[in-house]
Amino acid sequence: MKEKIFSTDNGKKFNLTLDAGYCMAMCLDLAKVILTRVAKGRRADGVSIGELEPGKWAIVQSAYLINSDMDRNKLISAQGLAVSATIPDTAVDAGDFGPPTRAVTGLAGTTVFSIFGPGAAHALLWHRDDAGKQFLYLDPNEGLWRFTTVGEARQHMEADLDGNYADLDEAYRASTVELG
Repeated sequence: MKEKIFSTDNGKKFNLTLDAGYCMAMCLDLAKVILTRVAKGRRADGVSIGELEPGKWAIVQSAYLINSDMDRNKLISAQGLAVSATIPDTAVDAGDFGPPTRAVTGLAGTTVFSIFGPGAAHALLWHRDDAGKQFLYLDPNEGLWRFTTVGEARQHMEADLDGNYADLDEAYRASTVELG
């Protein structure tokens, strides 16, 4: 069973010049909220959009606007998070998001991952807690989804990436994060 926890309904309306970096900022913000909830003994899948702090997203977004040679780990640590594991830049077979979807959904914990294409990228979030049976997937352009199984999440994620981001099928990377 899948359920939408909250909707952003942006579609692919983000303008690359004005809005680059907001997807990463939203993912890092949600990661921090999820990890804070879990640290306090609360369920990650009880999160609401009202717990996010979009007023702080411009900090991350500004690194994209100035077209800096930003270090992803510095962006993550600036948000009060630390990287505990990574999947380095990995090529994607053109049009086949199956392997990266399987790799990302195989990761336990809270993971921010990015897909890349010619001159563009998009950040997304995956949260996996097998013990609590909590499987969450955020596409900042659409919203946050909750699933009852990893298989359902994997199927949804792959369909989302194939259907909305075929132009970003060159490579991906992932960082599993924890509170810093």
